[in-house]
Amino acid sequence: MTQIGHIVIGLIVVVAVVYLLIFILQRWTAHQVAKMAIQQQEWQDAGTRDRIVEDRKMSLMGQTLADFKTLEAQFNQFEEVDLGAAKEQTDKVLFDTKGINFWETKRQFKHLQQQMAVLDEQFEHINAGLQKLETTDAEHKAAVKELESKYKDLRKTLLAKNFTFGEALDKLEDVLAALEDEFADFTKLTEDGDHAAASSVYETLAMETNQLEERMVAIPELVQKLDQKIPAQQSELQNTYDNMVIHGYNLQDQDIQKELNQIETDRQTAKAALAELTLKTVQSKLTGMQAQIDQIYASFEQEYNASLDVQKGLETLQAFLGHVQEQNQELSTMVSQYSENYIFDMSNAEAVQGWGRKLLTIEKQLDDIQLSIANQTIVYSKTQGHLQMIENELKTIEADQLHLFDNLKILPEIGRKAKENLEQAQEELRTIHRRVERQGLPGVPSNYLNFFDQVVSRVEKLSDVINAPRINVDEFQRQMSVVSADLDNLKEMTKQMLEAAQLTGSLVRKANQYRDNAAIGQAVQQAQREYNQFYNFDQAVQILGQQLDRLEPGTTARLQQQIQQDYLEFS
Repeated sequence: MTQIGHIVIGLIVVVAVVYLLIFILQRWTAHQVAKMAIQQQEWQDAGTRDRIVEDRKMSLMGQTLADFKTLEAQFNQFEEVDLGAAKEQTDKVLFDTKGINFWETKRQFKHLQQQMAVLDEQFEHINAGLQKLETTDAEHKAAVKELESKYKDLRKTLLAKNFTFGEALDKLEDVLAALEDEFADFTKLTEDGDHAAASSVYETLAMETNQLEERMVAIPELVQKLDQKIPAQQSELQNTYDNMVIHGYNLQDQDIQKELNQIETDRQTAKAALAELTLKTVQSKLTGMQAQIDQIYASFEQEYNASLDVQKGLETLQAFLGHVQEQNQELSTMVSQYSENYIFDMSNAEAVQGWGRKLLTIEKQLDDIQLSIANQTIVYSKTQGHLQMIENELKTIEADQLHLFDNLKILPEIGRKAKENLEQAQEELRTIHRRVERQGLPGVPSNYLNFFDQVVSRVEKLSDVINAPRINVDEFQRQMSVVSADLDNLKEMTKQMLEAAQLTGSLVRKANQYRDNAAIGQAVQQAQREYNQFYNFDQAVQILGQQLDRLEPGTTARLQQQIQQDYLEFS
């Protein structure tokens, strides 16, 4: 086959493919157009025309009639003009799909799609408008029946339970009558088919009806509070107050009668507000009245409980006062007795007298409280705090008196201990003196002798204080503290002096081993002079010890340690 033949065959294949593609697209378009034709038929068979005929029987008027006529005109346009044009376009496109001019078919199909979209929107709008009209008509007719029944029930309730509405009854009847007049207008508009105007009336009517129902539910409880609960509480409070006044109760900074009168004034104001159906004002007044009533109840309860506490506390405090006064008398007697044998801080006696005066003041305060109860001038709640202050003061006085009693009680023991301490100090002085004498010393250093004489003098003064007809406790304790410290120092000085004297003797005996050493001999002479002439035993140890330590290092320390060990064993 020649090359030209191949080209011809290829062209034939391409043309066949293109033709096949056009055929398929044309068939698809024809299928879509057929579906649109079915939709057109469904619109025509939907019964919208019959619906309009039926709706026209509702005897519409006013804005509602105008809206209906608009919808009817729109459907006429839809059915007689627009739908017919769409059908013609449908037939044209179906005819075009049988040809091969695909591009013309596509253009006409697109135009048909636009027509169908507009028709669908028009159809939905018309039927929605008709549905709204029919629904509104049904709702208004149902509302007429519902409201008619509701107003009958409300009227029946007002007649059967008129006593539960109190001062609000007349106003409620006026409101119901006005609603019934509005309902008559709404009924006529509904029956006439003027649903647009009826909707406006119904909106207000429904809101006001609900408001009336809510008021009729709320008012009986308000009336019950205003006519029963509050008056009952007022009566109870008035009787309680009168009874409390008879029994001598006084309320602190509170004019109960004035408050009770104000509650009644507020109650009358609330009843007047109820008559005008201003329920927020009524509720506000009720809240305020109840709060005031609760506060008065609380005041009564507080004062009554306070009276029980005061009467019980008064009895307890009087017994406690008697105990503390008896304690004060015993303490005063003790101070007087001990002052014969002891000299102590005069502030103690003054304190006892001061406590006695305070106790007399407290006794008068308790007597005044008893008198105020008898004269019915007491405010129990205020007196509670006063009694607590008295109790605290009595506890403080009792504790202070017990502390002084404990201090005085040990004075005889202090006196006995004082004599024991004096005898012990004197014995320690004699022991020190005997010990020094046993050492056979040529003498003692002047500073030691002076301190020893000082300690002796202080012990003698301590003896004078202790053996006086009246022991000055403070002076004894002061001097005893000084003597104890001096004795400790004297014993330490004695120990050091005797150790130095003994160490000197040991060093001299050690030095005899080196008698041929000139330096040792000279040191022995100097040490003996310090020892025998000046009684400077520490200096003697230093002079001789230095020389011996040069020959035998550690000699002085070794001998001193031995002497201290012997001293401990002797002690």
